[in-house]
Amino acid sequence: ELDAIDEICLHDIIMAGGGLNELAEYLSTSTYSLDELMDEGLGVGFLKSLGYEDELKNKNYLGTVQDIDGNLYNWVRTGSQIWMTQNLRTTRYSDGVQIIKEIPNQRYIEAEDSLSCYLDPCDNNPLTSKEYCDTNPGFVYTYTAATRSYVVPPNRKVQGICPNGWRLPTIKDIEELFEYTEQYYPAANSSAGLRSPAFWHSGYETGNDFFGLNIYPNTQYSFTLVSGFDYLSDGSPEGGAIYWTSDDNTYIDPEYVHYRSTYWLVHGEGYYISTIDKRNAICVRCMKDDDN
Repeated sequence: ELDAIDEICLHDIIMAGGGLNELAEYLSTSTYSLDELMDEGLGVGFLKSLGYEDELKNKNYLGTVQDIDGNLYNWVRTGSQIWMTQNLRTTRYSDGVQIIKEIPNQRYIEAEDSLSCYLDPCDNNPLTSKEYCDTNPGFVYTYTAATRSYVVPPNRKVQGICPNGWRLPTIKDIEELFEYTEQYYPAANSSAGLRSPAFWHSGYETGNDFFGLNIYPNTQYSFTLVSGFDYLSDGSPEGGAIYWTSDDNTYIDPEYVHYRSTYWLVHGEGYYISTIDKRNAICVRCMKDDDN
């Protein structure tokens, strides 16, 4: 019975697959301080849902950042990292330089190895619903647009398209995020702790946003010289969430180092890191630069 829970067991209950709803009900009548709950390994998203939002902001676990276009993004502290909880949707770099916007299904004259642009998945796209687009799912960017460079050395911290003081994650950053996730949430279904409850495929375990990253499904556009950018989806953007890292392909597959780059993906049953054609357009989640 939850009535008899010792305070040192809270995290053990979660790791053993205990229900968050039952734990939330128990904590609603408890006298734990926020610091005690954080020490127990309870996620910021879960604690926010329990009514600790103002205190989390005061203790610098939650906040906001604005890009050069005036878009406001929430951020969350997860372990030692600080992440935006929404996908980037800027049309300019932080120094004011405009990023080219492209339209799907058009042939391009620009050299394929330097294509640098963004697309809006909600522009006349029958596969994205109004409800989905009203959540501001963000724009998708080619690798060169996201990093502002065609080739980036491994583990190089790159601001790229992110606001000042923020940057694209490296593969090392993503590995640290996944490791932290598995440390504080059952590995068998740890992606549920990263995923938002809404818009995911109905066959997946419902996301609960335990960590507060609010990862919701998105999409990508593939690029070919024949047709330009084509929307890739099996019917709607509900299967996974895919994002650029700043790392080039050397880390995984050096054979195609100048052709592909690395991305991280969260889906209904887990997450992984892989590579993709640099000319494809996918989403960006920025993290705070720990040097700032």
